[in-house]
Amino acid sequence: MNKTIYEEFGCTTKEELYQKIKLNDESVRQLKAFIDFSKASYKLTEPIKTNEDVLKYISGIPETDESKILFLNLRNIPVYLGTCNICDEASQRQMLLNGLNASGVKFFCINNPALEKHPNIQNFYSLVASCKLKLIDSIIVYEKNKCYFENSKQAYIFDENCNIKLNTKEFAKNKIQDLINYNEFTQYYCKQEIQGLNIFKDKEKINSLLKIAYQDSNYEVLGAIFTDKNGNVLDIENISYGNIKTVRENYIELSKHLLRNENIKGIIKFHNHPSGKSSPSSKDLSNIENNINYLDKIKIDLIDSYVIGKDGIFSIKSKYPELFTNKLINIHKPLFTFENNTAEKDTIKDIENLINSISESTGILDMDVRNLIDKNAELKMFEDNNTKYTFNVEDYGIRKYTDSQEEIYKKYSSISDFMENDCDLELDM
Repeated sequence: MNKTIYEEFGCTTKEELYQKIKLNDESVRQLKAFIDFSKASYKLTEPIKTNEDVLKYISGIPETDESKILFLNLRNIPVYLGTCNICDEASQRQMLLNGLNASGVKFFCINNPALEKHPNIQNFYSLVASCKLKLIDSIIVYEKNKCYFENSKQAYIFDENCNIKLNTKEFAKNKIQDLINYNEFTQYYCKQEIQGLNIFKDKEKINSLLKIAYQDSNYEVLGAIFTDKNGNVLDIENISYGNIKTVRENYIELSKHLLRNENIKGIIKFHNHPSGKSSPSSKDLSNIENNINYLDKIKIDLIDSYVIGKDGIFSIKSKYPELFTNKLINIHKPLFTFENNTAEKDTIKDIENLINSISESTGILDMDVRNLIDKNAELKMFEDNNTKYTFNVEDYGIRKYTDSQEEIYKKYSSISDFMENDCDLELDM
């Protein structure tokens, strides 16, 4: 008979298990390592192309009697990082089984310098070779940030920015997912960890928690993240449960949650696909209009709708913005929530230039212009015969508003493109 996840880790309730994790109890070391691995795995979709790509998986110097193995699949994408005791054949076999179950076909070996002289090292290499796994390179870690690739004869010194901690020890991924109440606990863990995060500033962290909680469910679950006016998460709840192919909307259940807290101003709907593919179905897309119509009546903003799969999180609003005919009226989205990459830095620079340009041409203080953009991301351009035109700094589109409808009038490739060609603004302050 299968154990529950609580029995496996010496607990009786999800609350007790969660507290053990938060207190770093030694008895749940493997479970915590698995959760940490799952969080990091949310971004692991890029293949290993160079030695430099491997550095992020080196989290300190391995012990003198342990070897770490980074397994890659046929496309050179990391699928598992395990640790085994070189003196314990059972530990070695379990780690290899985990790597093979994760579709590993090749590997990097990460070792302490002393391990190369260990009497059992050749037996370990023979065991690995018997599994028909291809050794790409052996990495000797001399210090926390210094290592040497033996086959390619390259040495590296690296900093903390290259270091993603993925030390899963000898934990078997396939084993924990078979435990009874596994999904119940991961969803409870998500509920505890997500509260207080901001859907704009902490989007990546929220997505990783959602993926941990729902990617392994064998049936579809429809849920909602509830936020206040600033996008801070107040709660997350499951709304309805379906089967392996579909889940039905339950507006009655959703209304119960919305009416319990008057501070709720916006929601993100989400559901999972047991197939593992996060691409939305035609029904998923058509439901957006129904959701907006329902939420508009109770003055709640639909911020986005997510589809969760093992391959990631699909944001329907990001890919199909035209479906979201509602403007965020109750949610005050912060203007600067960008990550540190070149394209987003350029966007920040363009927004700053736009603010300066508006301030100079209208005489309105920079601070007041910034507050206006912060409020709804749209700038009024002009009115003509009761028709209003606005520019949106998020999707670079000019919108046309009449008494009866809203439509996209013109689109630009960037804010700078808009400023160069059509920056004719009037601001109501």
